[in-house]
Amino acid sequence: MFTKPIHERYQFSLRMMLGAIAVLACLFAATGYLIDRWHKGEPERRMRRMNELILSNGGYWGYRGASEDVPAGSFLSLDHATTTQVDLILRELKAFDGQVDMSFRKSQFGDAHVKEIVGHRGLALLGLNKTSITDEGLNELAGLKALISLDLDNTAITDRGLEHLAEHPELQYLSLDNDAITDAGLEHLAKLPKLSDLHVTGTKVTEEGIAKLKRSKPNLEVNVYYGR
Repeated sequence: MFTKPIHERYQFSLRMMLGAIAVLACLFAATGYLIDRWHKGEPERRMRRMNELILSNGGYWGYRGASEDVPAGSFLSLDHATTTQVDLILRELKAFDGQVDMSFRKSQFGDAHVKEIVGHRGLALLGLNKTSITDEGLNELAGLKALISLDLDNTAITDRGLEHLAEHPELQYLSLDNDAITDAGLEHLAKLPKLSDLHVTGTKVTEEGIAKLKRSKPNLEVNVYYGR
């Protein structure tokens, strides 16, 4: 029986081993690439097939109620989202002409982003708790005539910004907890025809200011705690 010299056998084994390593390296690289593409591209591809898209803790994506198209009344909640993530979602939503309500609680959402959402004229619920919106951004929101519920807790909104809210004919729920609001700001809210639920805990409004507001809106429920 013919036997190859030992050095040839070692060379053959080495070539086999190097070939196997190369194949494994390619597989690992391909797997990493696919995983990376999945994380980057999947949220964009599936946006229009989700009833609810939740982005929380700065990068965790969760999906509920998959369907062929986003139905009317869908809800988009972004919790602790970065500016990049907010930009991504709002860019994708430009191509969506159905109704979608939004919450950007504790996200890096600012006045510049407001201009991106006013195109959704059917937006009824908007949560901006602990965002960077200011009075200028609130002015931009005037275009959302269908707005029913607005959460502005823990923001930089002042009395001057509340003047712009008078342009929301359907607004029923408004939360201003821990904002720099005074009795002067409440006078602007008296112009909201359908306002029925107001939250002003942690503000500078007084009992006298609330009483004056309720005289013009007797069915208004005002939620406030003075910490006494």
